[in-house]
Amino acid sequence: MSSRAEEKAKAREARLAAERAAQQSDARKKRLVTLGGVLVAAAVIVVVAVLVSQSGTDDAPTEEERAALFDGIPQSGTKLGSDTAPVVVQEFADLQCPFCAQFSETGLPPIVSDYVKPGDVQMELRLMTFLGDDSVTGGRVAQAAAEQNKLWDFAEAFYADQGEENSGYVTDDFMQGIADKAGVDFAKAQAGAEDAKVTEALDKNAKDFEAGGLTGTPGFLVGPRGGKMKAVANPDDLPDAIADALKQSGQSGT
Repeated sequence: MSSRAEEKAKAREARLAAERAAQQSDARKKRLVTLGGVLVAAAVIVVVAVLVSQSGTDDAPTEEERAALFDGIPQSGTKLGSDTAPVVVQEFADLQCPFCAQFSETGLPPIVSDYVKPGDVQMELRLMTFLGDDSVTGGRVAQAAAEQNKLWDFAEAFYADQGEENSGYVTDDFMQGIADKAGVDFAKAQAGAEDAKVTEALDKNAKDFEAGGLTGTPGFLVGPRGGKMKAVANPDDLPDAIADALKQSGQSGT
């Protein structure tokens, strides 16, 4: 049986291959967030998700660890961390994306502890909803939860209970459970999900995703506050990108 590291490497290679295929045609790239692009992306993710699931969950955080991840860190809307942090990291993610869930388990915690908590980085969660109806349902309620300054908690709880893609699992009962874990007023978030400003925010995310040169989730835009943002497609490259941005800002990090 392949080792966990080998399985993760296979999953990463499959993901990169899918992204390269998406870049072969400008037309395909422009359709990324349309139904046609969804069908292609979904077919790829179904295959790759099997590899991800085979990698095991030995070091997956417990529910208590997930719940405590953002303790003591200010949240404002879609933002996590200090408004005076010298570096900004925008994460583009779909709540149904298995790679986004994987990043939330293994990649996000060290970024939060090493950079966000010390005040070097402020993160912003930019939600995408291109994988299907369950992404739209979950994404709209999550975006509305940002009004309660609980978006990051909501996303983390969603990833922990992520189901089979587009199986219809994102029901009211499912979302109520996620909201309860995240400390979100579900009735309020559900009502706010139909607000025009939620639509505007999600549409802007999709446009900025494409304009930033990103082709898959999770994808990141990283840069010094007020400066040029650099696209980072591979989560493994995020720490180096943050270090570079800190140097540009005149900071060395903590």
